[in-house]
Amino acid sequence: TAQTALTLHAQGGGIACTGWLESSSDGGSTWTQVTPSYSLSYEGGQTYAFSPAVADGTGQLVRACAQSTGTKMCSKGW
Repeated sequence: TAQTALTLHAQGGGIACTGWLESSSDGGSTWTQVTPSYSLSYEGGQTYAFSPAVADGTGQLVRACAQSTGTKMCSKGW
């Protein structure tokens, strides 16, 4: 089985940052949020998120997403 972890670190200046993990079962055509959204607004803070465990070989993808004051940004699915 495989599982993914997200580590979210707060930015300086008190700007809030929110992060979460998303999963896709169709090769990345559609994405579903699979963890709660975690928000940090103080410098030096950090939190962790873990995706549900998935059996190897299923073709399931996961990606990390974050948003601060601008557009949602996500990593490439892996």
